Amino acid sequence: MNFVIDLSSVGSSSGIVNPLSAMWFIISHGGWLIIIPISIWAAWELWINYIREKFSNAQKYVLLAIDVPKENEQSPKAVEQVFAHISGIQKRGNLKERYLHGYTQLDISLELVSIEGYVQFLIRTPDKFRDLVEAAFYAQYPNAEITEVEDYAQHFKPQFPNEEYDLWGSELKLTNKECYPIKTYPLFEHTLSQVFFDPMANILESFSRLGRGEQVWLQMVIEPAPDDEWRQSGIRTIKKLIGAKVKSKGGMGDLLWLPLNVAHGLYESAIASIVTPTGFGESGSTADNGPASQMMHLPPNERTVVEQVGMKISKIGYVSKIRLIYIGKHDVFNKDRVSAFMGSLKQYNTLDM
Repeated sequence: MNFVIDLSSVGSSSGIVNPLSAMWFIISHGGWLIIIPISIWAAWELWINYIREKFSNAQKYVLLAIDVPKENEQSPKAVEQVFAHISGIQKRGNLKERYLHGYTQLDISLELVSIEGYVQFLIRTPDKFRDLVEAAFYAQYPNAEITEVEDYAQHFKPQFPNEEYDLWGSELKLTNKECYPIKTYPLFEHTLSQVFFDPMANILESFSRLGRGEQVWLQMVIEPAPDDEWRQSGIRTIKKLIGAKVKSKGGMGDLLWLPLNVAHGLYESAIASIVTPTGFGESGSTADNGPASQMMHLPPNERTVVEQVGMKISKIGYVSKIRLIYIGKHDVFNKDRVSAFMGSLKQYNTLDM
């Protein structure tokens, strides 16, 4: 038995005979309550994207080459001071600047480039921040030479496959939460001899081995973190690791809680094997006031993680993107070089962080 459904009568009885009529039917029966807010939201997003793109395109950037004489020796702490100084570029902008002129936080790109084996440290910065960047470096390296140079990337057409060049590129990201640190300069210093093993030496060595027709670019685009959420994430992580049951107070309460409790835990660990624990009552039982911290009960590797997370969130934070690009002419392009580049960067890895 075959059934045939005639829909012509449905359209005529309801008055919906075409898409425009259907749309009008929906709007006239309350659909405008959904359509109008969605339309306003879409128009607002289009406006924000338009003014932000216009603002970004209007910015003028300069590329500065940084040359520091070998005899101008400074500890890695000096570079940390440079980063603290550069954070002065942070600006939130008022309502008029953000929603009328499209202001967004400007960034700076720290670049290490090898062109046929010649290695150069570069900084790409908005022209308005040039004085700030130069002052940050001259304050720590008075004998440094800072000069404006031509953009090395403008000689390459962005279309690939390319008639002359091959390209390999990648972005690098953290494998764990952003509150966990990579290996930083204090961990490259021998605890007994106090000899500092410069991790940059491996990177510079692999970059300097390029030959004619080869280039490698390491670009770190940074901007100051817009808020303290990444720090709060670190505080929550530490509390979870040490088993603390402290309610979050928010703001400065959490920032003060962290160093005090970590220090207290370290102090307990240090004296645990020397001083007999106090707090015994007359019955010989310990007073149960609830431990403020479980730091002393952590194994050494977990205790180190807690200390390093606490150290990281005490620093000025940057939102960052790291790019690595290797370019070579067809006849000399050797993708095996990527292994050397990645190996020199993996020295900053820690498997537990």
